[in-house]
Amino acid sequence: MQARSSFLIRKYGLPLAFHYALKSHRSILSPDISRVMLANGVSLPRFFVQSVIREYHLKKFTGSVFGGLGNGEVGGEGNLESNSQGSSGNNESNGVSTSLYVFFVLEGYRLYGTNADFKVSFKDDDSLRFERLLYSAFSGNFSSRESLKLLIYKYKFVPFKGYGSSLDESLFTLSRLDMALLDGLFRNGFQLTSELNNLVMERVICRIDVTEMILKTYLEHGFEISPTAVKKGLLMGKQSVLNALRAHVNGSVLQSLTEESIADIVGPTTRGWTFSPSTIDFLRASFTITDDMMEKAIFVRPPSITPLPPGEKVHDFPATRAYFKNNPSPFWLWVLRTYGPHHPFTIACFDDALSRASGDQALHDLHDAYLSAGVKFRPRHVKILACRVLHRDMATNSLGLIKRMKNQLIASFLKNSVMLEKIAEERFRVESLQESLGGSVSVDSVSETGSVVAANELVPLTMLPLLKYYQYPGDINETGNVKEWIKLLRQEIIGNNEWIDRMHKTQLEGGPRGGMYKLTHPPEDGLKFLAEAGIIVDELDRGINYAVVHYRRAHKRKSFAKRVPSA
Repeated sequence: MQARSSFLIRKYGLPLAFHYALKSHRSILSPDISRVMLANGVSLPRFFVQSVIREYHLKKFTGSVFGGLGNGEVGGEGNLESNSQGSSGNNESNGVSTSLYVFFVLEGYRLYGTNADFKVSFKDDDSLRFERLLYSAFSGNFSSRESLKLLIYKYKFVPFKGYGSSLDESLFTLSRLDMALLDGLFRNGFQLTSELNNLVMERVICRIDVTEMILKTYLEHGFEISPTAVKKGLLMGKQSVLNALRAHVNGSVLQSLTEESIADIVGPTTRGWTFSPSTIDFLRASFTITDDMMEKAIFVRPPSITPLPPGEKVHDFPATRAYFKNNPSPFWLWVLRTYGPHHPFTIACFDDALSRASGDQALHDLHDAYLSAGVKFRPRHVKILACRVLHRDMATNSLGLIKRMKNQLIASFLKNSVMLEKIAEERFRVESLQESLGGSVSVDSVSETGSVVAANELVPLTMLPLLKYYQYPGDINETGNVKEWIKLLRQEIIGNNEWIDRMHKTQLEGGPRGGMYKLTHPPEDGLKFLAEAGIIVDELDRGINYAVVHYRRAHKRKSFAKRVPSA
């Protein structure tokens, strides 16, 4: 008996050895061993005797009332179900023998006398009484505060789970009421698990009035500032919280956790940490946040880490981690505001905003904001718009987008006389190089430095690519050339019989009720979309012809100038 008693004491300690023994070693626990344990100084908390009585008298129950604090668990008392037969008979089949039950009840009355408060009912036991007294005392009730002290100091109470509130909330409230009472729980055997520590410290750090001294107080009472608590505090975006953290957290660790916090809020929502423009602006102003770091946080496959396959110009959709948010629009708007319309981050967000299959008005407003700010369409967007217009709740939006695309292309390709002049000059330079080298040179092989490489045949004049002069002025990314735009518009829309047939006969609907619906007549927005695509192709063809004529005129002027002798 002494050996078993010593084993249980060494394993679980004096305050809660009975609790854990009945939970995990019930087969070896007997009145004789219990008597030895008491003689060796093991405590017999009042709440434990109440639990034994309740389990003995209630035949049907779910789980064990002794589960919870052991093995790192938080909580554990099961939901009990009363038995109409009451307490008659030997209840050993439920796990508590009659002899053990009698022993604990007698010892309980010996220790607590008239204050034993041993009832079968769960309504008035110490577990529920603890929460009632705690919140009453916190509201200023002096009598409840004194009763709470008795419960902890005299009756050795330890909470295993929360009932009306979570356990971490109760601990946090108790610490704000009186840290000495929290120390009393620790002396009674309460185990502060890492999970509880994190949850409590998150509440502490997120206090509006948190200071360096408040954090120091908790650290002196056994708490630790966990990484999750630091990240929670950083995402508050408050200078007072940051000052308190800087006093107790290493600078390099704080920098690393800041980077992780930014990655958390710009990606899929986790633990309720949603994106906030003010928060990320605060963190960027308070720490050194490089574009390389932001690239890793923003992209699903950061280009600097995951290079593009040969021949590809852009990663597959989705490009940004925000795409997986329930509402990515606030973050995408922040990127536009922060980096401007021509930055790779903005371009990637625009790609995802177009490819996201949603009829949400906020997303449609986002499209308008990007385009109004000067973000440009690219050839790869043709297929995306063709897919969007097939959706019932996105057809009108897609029609509006292709109209904006048309206006962009016409304005940039057809109405820019400076660009056309450059086209003519470039063509003249290429042919001059051909004459001097005595061979055929491809237009695409002419670099910015004027170097050339041999080509099998000259690009036909009517299919003049001139890639670098068909870029949008000032745009940092290649937007494609006229030939590519015409090819994709014909391939994906006006020349795609399968797409035209689907557009005439069916319409898609997203969401949980999503499906495909047959149409009795073609949708008006779809027909207008098709017509707009045709207009774009016609105008681009006309622009190429105009560029050719313009080139020929320029060539004649320069040839004539060569023949006229100088004065």
